[in-house]
Amino acid sequence: MKTLRHLMTTLSLSAILFAGCSTYDDTQLKGRVDSLEDQVAELRELVGKLNTNLTSIVTAVDALEGRDEITKVEKLPAGNGYIITFKKSGSITVYNGEKGLDGNNGTDGKDAPVISVAKDADGLYYWTLDGKWLEVDGQKVPATAKVATPQLKIENGKFLFSTDGKNWTEIGDAGTSGIGLIKNVREDNENNTVIIELSDREIVIPKGQSFALVIKTGEIGIKAGETVSVGYSLVAAEDAIVKVLPENGYTVTVNPASGTQGTLGITAPSPAVNASILVVAVNGNGVMSGKILTVSEGKLEVKADATPVSADGGSVTVQITTNLDYEVIIPENAKSWVTLVQTKALRTDKVTFSVAPNTEASQRAAEIEVHVDGAKVQTFNIFQQGKTSSQDTWASADLKSLYQDESYLASPNSFGNFTSANNWKTTNTSLIEIENNTYKDDSIEAIVGLRGSTNAQGKLESPFLSKGCKKLQIQYGYHTLPKSMQKGISINVIVANKTGAELYNGNITVDYGDGTTFADLRNKKQTWETNDLNIDGDFKITIKNNSPSNKTSQAYDLFDILSISWISCSN
Repeated sequence: MKTLRHLMTTLSLSAILFAGCSTYDDTQLKGRVDSLEDQVAELRELVGKLNTNLTSIVTAVDALEGRDEITKVEKLPAGNGYIITFKKSGSITVYNGEKGLDGNNGTDGKDAPVISVAKDADGLYYWTLDGKWLEVDGQKVPATAKVATPQLKIENGKFLFSTDGKNWTEIGDAGTSGIGLIKNVREDNENNTVIIELSDREIVIPKGQSFALVIKTGEIGIKAGETVSVGYSLVAAEDAIVKVLPENGYTVTVNPASGTQGTLGITAPSPAVNASILVVAVNGNGVMSGKILTVSEGKLEVKADATPVSADGGSVTVQITTNLDYEVIIPENAKSWVTLVQTKALRTDKVTFSVAPNTEASQRAAEIEVHVDGAKVQTFNIFQQGKTSSQDTWASADLKSLYQDESYLASPNSFGNFTSANNWKTTNTSLIEIENNTYKDDSIEAIVGLRGSTNAQGKLESPFLSKGCKKLQIQYGYHTLPKSMQKGISINVIVANKTGAELYNGNITVDYGDGTTFADLRNKKQTWETNDLNIDGDFKITIKNNSPSNKTSQAYDLFDILSISWISCSN
């Protein structure tokens, strides 16, 4: 200011001298004076904001060390900073991004001193100047309100810095440049923090969380009389209590595990009905947070094992009937060849898998899991055939010789027991006339109908076969009316050794579905095949009707066996 007063005095005397001789235009002079006054006012404002920032940094550091939390961040109306409010430490004002506040943004800012804070090895923050510890009498200056907050001022075009307000140290040229101090303030919503960017580092301060009740499950499937457990958690609990309001005969218990989390035990009435359950949490300050759970009778049914896929690859569709949220899990060792294609968000979901070609001779299988709330509730298998070697030769059952007794022709709907020339035996079976067969396939030499009555299930058994079994193939179909098989058709295939040990046990199933697909497959020959049996020695094949309709009538669930073939291990 001394320089400014001297300059203004000189300019005033010059104006008086020139006025006595001629008319003088002082417009330019006034402009210069006004500019100089504006510059001085700007520098004064700058110093005020810088000192505000120094105080704000101290508060922020103390808040960080005292585990204080930020409750609100507001942008200044002028857009040149923020008001940051702490839970315990009150509010601070932070100016940033303006000329003169950040040396990077100011005119000649490259020469501006950089004041910052840094954490030392003792875990405390200290002031730094141009990247070095700021020291007074050989001691670092703590960045804390416990000691005097440093101050800045401008004098004779220089920035002066003081830690006590009495002793001042020159730290750099003022000019129209600023001091590198606070560059920016930003919120990190992902990590729930506020970041104060200094010129050379960042101060990261956590934001406080609002009180909230958190329940991840919004809809629950439950069976009559069943009790399910639903987890809950509390954010910023502050001595919160949890209450429930069930309806329609449901009972709910609150089971706290701690002050911030626990479980709800929900028990359904019998019969189970749909209902809504209100869950409310109230904290010690009277703040309330609530959730509504929707409860319905839950079920999840996965149709039986999928039909084997050929070695060339293809797709498999599995029907899942459910009103529960579920997850399909493909085992890690099968993810290279089984891929989930789609899941339709229906109450009856058809889940499709893509199966890649199998270039290996051995078959492969994947056990797919269905999970509800992280727990396995159902499994089903996907089988794929191996690539057949040209050297493999097939052996076949002599089902045609079952027809040596033609007495059945007198009563084509009757069921009996038959034995082939090579000792293949049937129980509760019908032998369908081959001539003009309903399949319209001249290659078919036998149609052995396995009865579906629960009190007289059809069965076909082989004698003990030699040389082992590498691969098994069954051609099958059905010719009765679809209305007699509203649960589809299904047979059980077992391969056992002479000790009775089951070396293979699987089902061949044709799902009824909506009836359309099932009707389309009537009178059509279908092939089931399994690879990689690798059964050594003698073995026996047993095929039995699973009777999915659970009917005693002989017309239901009739399953036609058209041929049985296998490849011996010796081949």
